[in-house]
Amino acid sequence: MPIAQQRLQDLYKTSAAARTLLDHFAGRQRGRNVTEVDSLMESTGLDRWEVIHVLKALDEAGCGQFLAGRRGHQSRFQWAVSLVDAGKAAKGVDVVVEPLERTDEASSQFTAEAQAPEAPSQFEHQYQLRPGYRVVLTLPIDLTVTEANRLATFIKTLPLDQQAPSSAA
Repeated sequence: MPIAQQRLQDLYKTSAAARTLLDHFAGRQRGRNVTEVDSLMESTGLDRWEVIHVLKALDEAGCGQFLAGRRGHQSRFQWAVSLVDAGKAAKGVDVVVEPLERTDEASSQFTAEAQAPEAPSQFEHQYQLRPGYRVVLTLPIDLTVTEANRLATFIKTLPLDQQAPSSAA
């Protein structure tokens, strides 16, 4: 489906949530092939339903495909065009929004992900806290240093006692 640039501009003019997201995309330095709903909520302050509504409208405009989360995978948008160019076109900047160039491997991956939303967006990390006790964390694949520091700060607030419990059971 070709990109409907007029549709992007209409969406930009009629929806405050769309303006927020499209301004966010236009201001990025680099694009991404996949953008997760949770990431957009965090970076824009919009609620889940606002983000999903706009991503579905972008799907209809031919910018990519909205993929609802299933089986532990996050809801996300698989871009078929540059998200930066889509954001700029929506604002009325004179850019040509063309399909992303994909190698054969990337193209087949796009098709496979569009058909089956099982692409991993998170990973499980196990940490042996002490003998007989393992901690399992499920983290996003694109965990940032800032997020890791926030998580570390949170964990530091958890101890209730300075001594580990005895292993006598």
